[in-house]
Amino acid sequence: MEEQLPLSEEEKDLLSLKKQQTIEAALYLAGRPVQLLELAQVTDIDTSEIGSLIKELQNKYRQFFSCFEIIELPGKKFVFQVKADIGEIVKEITLQPILTIAELRTLAMVAYQQPVMQSTVVKVRGQQSYNHIKSLIRNGFVKSVRVKQTLELRTTPMFSDYFGLSQDVGVLKRQLGWRTKRIIREKQTGQRDSHSIDSFIQQIGLDDLKDKSQEDIESSILVDKDDAKKAFPSMLDDLEGPDPFTEEPIDDSEIEE
Repeated sequence: MEEQLPLSEEEKDLLSLKKQQTIEAALYLAGRPVQLLELAQVTDIDTSEIGSLIKELQNKYRQFFSCFEIIELPGKKFVFQVKADIGEIVKEITLQPILTIAELRTLAMVAYQQPVMQSTVVKVRGQQSYNHIKSLIRNGFVKSVRVKQTLELRTTPMFSDYFGLSQDVGVLKRQLGWRTKRIIREKQTGQRDSHSIDSFIQQIGLDDLKDKSQEDIESSILVDKDDAKKAFPSMLDDLEGPDPFTEEPIDDSEIEE
């Protein structure tokens, strides 16, 4: 068996560049925070190398005043994104808003009551929620398991990362429950929720839709990533269902994959 010759400095640099490009491509295509272990599995690069490779990429972005950046998040997660100040300038050119307000409301119900049957969601949210659920699954926020003639729905790790919530279902439901209790408490004292749907419509300049039905309004408002994050907490308003504070935490291992 032939003995492998050591790599030259030029070959080492090319190999490092190739690995950087692979990591950059993986984070770009993911469009969400990616854990170190998942990044290693996808790219076939050792976890011990990834940290230094990402630092090299970060230095390049700074050196060339790039509009992109890679941010490290808690839990050894990394996300590739446009810098906030640049994204704010060019956000008008976004071609594909991520969700509608109506879809966000359906997502809130799934998150709050999960695991929940699709048939239950449809009874509460109406026939249009079939399309909402398809969109939520397509965008990676919800996953489904077929149970008899319907689907069992629950949120994905991407949903938790996107909205800054726990991936543990029991903790997540308590986080949502805390928000709901605060809304109720504010209503009882006669205060308006500062992030209500009316306020949100006004903020993004759609208050001329007042004469339309609530359902028409919700289905016509398209929101991008930042607006989705701002709007989502208000979707918990008026939700019906179990109180996460009094329920026992759900053990994810007991829910069928």
